[in-house]
Amino acid sequence: MKRLCLIASLALCLHGEQSVAQIEKIGQIQHTPVEEATLGVPVRIEGQVTHFHPRRSGLYLYDEESKRGIYVHTKNPAESYPDLKPGSIVRVEGKTSVGGFVPDVIAETTSVVGWRPLPEPRQFHFFEIFSPNIELDCSWLTVWGRLVDVHEIPYFDYIILELEVHGLPLSIQIPYSEESLQQVQELMFSRVLVPAVVGTIYNRHRQMTGRTFMVNSVDDFIPILELGEQPELENRVIEELLQGGETYLSELHTEGLVTYADDDFAYLRGQQTSLKAAILSDVDLRPGDYVDIRGFIWPRPISPAFRAREVKILEQRHVPEPKAVDLAGVLDPDWN
Repeated sequence: MKRLCLIASLALCLHGEQSVAQIEKIGQIQHTPVEEATLGVPVRIEGQVTHFHPRRSGLYLYDEESKRGIYVHTKNPAESYPDLKPGSIVRVEGKTSVGGFVPDVIAETTSVVGWRPLPEPRQFHFFEIFSPNIELDCSWLTVWGRLVDVHEIPYFDYIILELEVHGLPLSIQIPYSEESLQQVQELMFSRVLVPAVVGTIYNRHRQMTGRTFMVNSVDDFIPILELGEQPELENRVIEELLQGGETYLSELHTEGLVTYADDDFAYLRGQQTSLKAAILSDVDLRPGDYVDIRGFIWPRPISPAFRAREVKILEQRHVPEPKAVDLAGVLDPDWN
């Protein structure tokens, strides 16, 4: 009986040793079962830094061989580690953590051991926006689209950008600074290409609900030459733009009478109908201004709108009297 107990005890010890075997490959961590990751499996890995926020504790490591990444919780803010920068080769010793979407690493020691240029990121495919593939998390990819919105969140210490890809929004995050915010404003409504680390938005059940992308610097954004870009653009009347057929990739040119304007939008009246335009310019628009705008079609559910990168006031005109509308009656589609 004692012999059986000793054999059973030895088997349990061996099983325990196997369950906490040290992880030395970044690609293994995401596939560690949650039950094991919770126990704090020993980790000793080496990878290349693809992203970090200088004033936050944590960084993303990438393994070029397996094409996978991982998030590492560091003890100190990234800026406290000498020579740490994108491309740094970092050695981490620590343990697994359960993470929020996939397991990650809590570092006990973090050492910068070298540097090399970041690898060429592969292109992010449109269909991957909705893919729950865990291997996409923390990977190193290139995304492209049109920058259409920006939010400064100083307490979060990030600038949040909206990148429109085939009509759908992607969230881009870059570390906050006043200088970066100014540089971003100059890129708005431009089509750009940018290398980024893929992040996953998830719920409390560890289910993916969306994607976000971390970018190191505004300097990483590469403007893409616009289709149809030329010194002189054909002037298209508003009624033609609203009939569709224009690509949202081509820069266009139109004129209209301002009937309403605020800090972000203006409504321009054509001969028979109106166009809603998002305005970047600091021009103080008022009803009666007849303006020339240059920018891009903005596909919307009912009728196209416009994103204007440039606005020029041509002259002042009389604003037509508004038409009386009976809201109790049948809505007329021509009111749009």
